[in-house]
Amino acid sequence: MKGELNFFSLVKLIKDLGFISIMRVFFYKASIKYRINRVLYIKAEFLDEDIFSVSREAKRNLPEVNSWINRNIKHSYLDIKISYEAPVWFYQAFTNKTSLKQNLHWSRIPDFDPELGDIKPLWDLSRFDWIIPLSQQASKGDREALAILNNWIRDWQKKNPPYNGVNWKCGQEASIRVIHLIVGAYILGQLDRPSQPFIQLIIAHLKRIEPTISYAIGQNNNHGTSEATALYIGGGFLEKNGHHIGIQWRTTGQLVLEKLVKKLIGNDGTFSQYSLNYHRLMLDTISYCEFFRRIFVFPAFSKIFYERSILATKWLFSIIDVDSGDGPNIGANDGARIIPLSNCSYRDYRPTVQLAMAIFKSELAYSSGAWNEQFKWLQIDIQDKKILQPKSLIADDGGFAILRNAEAFLCLRYPRFKFRPSQNDLLHLDLWVRGKNIFKDGGSFSYNADPKLVSYFGSICAHNSIQFDYHEPMDKISRFLYANWVKTDWISSYTELDKCKSYGVGYTDRFGSMHRRKVKLCNNCLDVTDEIQGFKSTATLRWRLSDNITDWQLSFIRNEIQLKSLINTLTISIKCSQEIISYSLEKGWESLYYLKFDEIPVIRLTVSKKCVISTTVNW
Repeated sequence: MKGELNFFSLVKLIKDLGFISIMRVFFYKASIKYRINRVLYIKAEFLDEDIFSVSREAKRNLPEVNSWINRNIKHSYLDIKISYEAPVWFYQAFTNKTSLKQNLHWSRIPDFDPELGDIKPLWDLSRFDWIIPLSQQASKGDREALAILNNWIRDWQKKNPPYNGVNWKCGQEASIRVIHLIVGAYILGQLDRPSQPFIQLIIAHLKRIEPTISYAIGQNNNHGTSEATALYIGGGFLEKNGHHIGIQWRTTGQLVLEKLVKKLIGNDGTFSQYSLNYHRLMLDTISYCEFFRRIFVFPAFSKIFYERSILATKWLFSIIDVDSGDGPNIGANDGARIIPLSNCSYRDYRPTVQLAMAIFKSELAYSSGAWNEQFKWLQIDIQDKKILQPKSLIADDGGFAILRNAEAFLCLRYPRFKFRPSQNDLLHLDLWVRGKNIFKDGGSFSYNADPKLVSYFGSICAHNSIQFDYHEPMDKISRFLYANWVKTDWISSYTELDKCKSYGVGYTDRFGSMHRRKVKLCNNCLDVTDEIQGFKSTATLRWRLSDNITDWQLSFIRNEIQLKSLINTLTISIKCSQEIISYSLEKGWESLYYLKFDEIPVIRLTVSKKCVISTTVNW
């Protein structure tokens, strides 16, 4: 549900968002509405010819491409079947509807079309990530893969002429297409001898991206980093092939990217979107930007660009489970993953960490594994590179405390909002033990679906935290915007003692409700202490658990809840200094993949007086 915004909350929100960023967005939208933006009057054309040619030398010794073998390109939530016939570029599989606005200029198509439903599945199909496995297989000498690759791109050009239809609506989507096209050309060895249709395709996209870059900057998120990267590597590619217009685009891309990396990546490595998956997208983007800078032999970026890139790499390294490659489902997650060069799954973040570590630190995060396949395709030598171990990290710049030991790690999320938050996940706690997510985050599911589901996944109910008086700590006032940002007002410093690591943070919301959470991670147990007060009627604690409800045994003895896993040695004990007025083991939901959700068990307890709740997990 959307909240109301009074005058004082509005003034505070403007200050929090930043007046300049708001003006960038305002002037962009006004210029589109009143038809004065120059992006509305650009022209481009495609050539109806093959984009890629036969690779000069078949790379038969390179890794097998699983998606080609299975004839199925696995997106995070889409399965793209490989056949000569091109996909339907305007079909929304989840609503079984097709966009009928292919011949309408993108500026006249609404952002959220109620008749079509969520536009993401349409956009993702047109992100061209399928170029990667097809170009990989074609580079191995497979003529069928090359024929499919060329046919799909030619068909897309016919169905998506510049600049009509939904697939031209977003500058970031156009940018991701450019990145995949350039990577595909590199794999096929055609960066230095591109076809004219390929050049025309890149130019058409950069013409679309460059005029609206100010709007992307105003978003303060990965729209700006993606679009700046596309301008840089696309412009650099054109420049190297004798097209002088590329110099302007490359220069613009570098200026914007340098500015955004400095602004959006904090002093401890947190990215502005407070999201694991968007952090990956950003880090992949800047890693490939640096990769192609070296390929094109352009001057290095600034010192602070590399410093912040290393910090962002360490941040992601610290929060990823070494055994599974997965990590906390924190923040918005729209299913984004670009440049899938390895055969690792969508929820395996090790390829991103490994590549960024190699590029920005000349070190490795992990030993041998499928995540190293990308280095063979990119012709990067990783022999004799030092292998690191993830460490605990207090990333106070964005509100993340990541504590690690030999078998477990936790992530405590707390409010340090320099940029707009995307969820009510205040003091959420994620716990991982021996590669398994024990205390789980809900995810975000969708940006445009059933309002009740969207509201649930964004609410504090979908996180391991305390809900006061059945209200939300921050009001959601639009699809992507919260008001009344909460701020941390209490911190218990990080300590290490007797092989145990401790940290504590707390906040007081606008209603006067206070929550202070202390965590203590030891070798075989976790202690969580929640001190709560200031609420009017009730406070509810939720722990969102792994496995199924039937896999847990619940008992209640002397105001203590005891949970025992029936499939491993895990036990959970919850005690309270005041009476627990109600408790239950009930159904909840998690969304690990965009537009998909699954049932999980949730232990819920409610109290009516200020108290201290102690949770102990043993394994």
